[in-house]
Amino acid sequence: MKTTDRVALAVAALAPFAAFALGAASRQRGRQRPQPRTVPPSPEPEDPRAPRWLASPSRRNWLATFASMLPLAAFIWVIVSDPAQRAEEWSLPVVMVFWGTFALVHSGLTVAALWGLEGARLHRSIVLVKRRDFGMTSSARALAVQTPLVVLVIVAVIVLTPAFRGDRYLVALTLAFVVIAWINTALLFAENYIAQGSRGLAFPGEGRIGFADYVYFSLAVQMTFGTSDVSITDRATRRNVTIHATTAFAFNTIIIAMIVSLLVTG
Repeated sequence: MKTTDRVALAVAALAPFAAFALGAASRQRGRQRPQPRTVPPSPEPEDPRAPRWLASPSRRNWLATFASMLPLAAFIWVIVSDPAQRAEEWSLPVVMVFWGTFALVHSGLTVAALWGLEGARLHRSIVLVKRRDFGMTSSARALAVQTPLVVLVIVAVIVLTPAFRGDRYLVALTLAFVVIAWINTALLFAENYIAQGSRGLAFPGEGRIGFADYVYFSLAVQMTFGTSDVSITDRATRRNVTIHATTAFAFNTIIIAMIVSLLVTG
């Protein structure tokens, strides 16, 4: 393997760690601002039922992390049991499988935990649950920003490395990885909008606002924010939407353009 290919692999392998550090730094800055620990005022009657066990962001993040460790364990087992295998040839697929498994499991757990919840119970499930300050596992917004960063680095490495472009299985894995990461990013931002409370977004119609409504708004932003029937009512939510729109731009233009280039030139 050429030296440039080794450098590209090293960059791709280090991308998750760089994203983790970015999220930890973002979380550290966020500590300077007081974090809400009470449910925002809501005109809806209080739902006395306790939050679901999986509603805890840290629980879902840790469960997804444990699940994503299985491909890493399999990779180590293959390398140790067969000395003929070259670790650098496996590192890029393992990074994608590791992060893709995390995103897939986390998405499933998020839907299972929050789907069907409405009103005060939905906000209480996200806001009142104690969050752990472990960088990547502490903030839905930080994780939502980290994921596109990892995807961008990995796709760029594959596009710029001729040895990878001709591997059909690697290209197929990359496509699946991008789709899973895109879905997970939309769900993470939906969770972030819920955490802002019921004052940040004004939904039309009557009745209690549910998880599906926040997913609807998140997908509207994710698919290039345009005309929407949901109004943004405060500055903090406007900042979150700006971050989300920027992240969506990275997915919908830069990464997709790289994927098309990969399919055409591969």
